Amino acid sequence: MKFKNRYIAYLLCLMTVSSCLHKTECDETVNSSAQLGFYEIVNQKAVSIMYDNVTVYGLSSDSLIYNNVDSVRSVILPMNHSADSCIFVMRIESVTDTLLFRYTRKLEFISENCGFSTEFRLTKLETTNHNIDSVKIENPDINSSKSENIQIYY
Repeated sequence: MKFKNRYIAYLLCLMTVSSCLHKTECDETVNSSAQLGFYEIVNQKAVSIMYDNVTVYGLSSDSLIYNNVDSVRSVILPMNHSADSCIFVMRIESVTDTLLFRYTRKLEFISENCGFSTEFRLTKLETTNHNIDSVKIENPDINSSKSENIQIYY
């Protein structure tokens, strides 16, 4: 009997812990972030490139998003839910550029369980050109679709 009670208690603990490890549907549908890919032009074609020592942080939010990360082909940046713009500082191999995102915001109802999500429509992207050559807005709709929004050319 003692063994059976321990076994049941062990199973209950295991089920509780494992249920906390899974992402909910809300995690996937509520988070809206911009995805930026790194490219260069080779023989008149855009080619994805990889960088080492990538550091990215939000200027006004004081949040470190990437800290000297190696082998980076793209970055995912969270937009500011309470403003129509946000600024990020991106340092790649000791050269620093600043990116200013301007966008419109739209509140979307997801469900009773998940609540609301903010969707963004990118209207303008301004950068310094210390390392960045140019940018292309590939998909201006920043939502939970996980598609690349911006191509950055070096």
